[in-house]
Amino acid sequence: MLEVRWLGNSCVEVVSSRRILIDPCYTVEPEAPADIILVTHEHSDHINPEHLAKARKPETRVYAPKSTLEAYGIQGTPVRGGDEFEGVKAFSVECWKAAECIAYLADGVLHAGDAADFPSTRAVVAFTACYPEYYSRYVESMLKVRPRLVVPVHYSPEKHMDRALGLVEELKRAGLEARLLKPGEKLKLSGVLD
Repeated sequence: MLEVRWLGNSCVEVVSSRRILIDPCYTVEPEAPADIILVTHEHSDHINPEHLAKARKPETRVYAPKSTLEAYGIQGTPVRGGDEFEGVKAFSVECWKAAECIAYLADGVLHAGDAADFPSTRAVVAFTACYPEYYSRYVESMLKVRPRLVVPVHYSPEKHMDRALGLVEELKRAGLEARLLKPGEKLKLSGVLD
């Protein structure tokens, strides 16, 4: 069984046989410290050093692009596109004004930070930003990935709910399953890829 929670901003908590936190900059705290922390890129709405420190335990492994680790002085393992580690696949993607950006496929969950173009891979659930000017690119990417579910993230429910709702409508119009999660809401899915 795969359990995911959107924690606000671009932060996602993934629980399967282990606990993974992606982009530790959240509005709702993780339920427990992570075994693995993955950071897509260096923007401050994707990594908050205080949140990262609170979300880890001594044995937590942190993976991020080298430029991100250096920018924040964080001890961790540098990641490049094409790397595979601990059952996680890393893909190089383009994020707006980022030095480097990595999309991760971990335990069936695909997360690409701010990227509008996702890697060609399979996923159970995909988390995507929801900027209206990139709707067509998100839809095109998701039609290639064909996840069971697409969940928009990287928006403020108080200020930009229309962005997320608009993307859900576009994804559904293209025949994809999509829905919103409230910050902190849990979603349980079967983790087996068809």
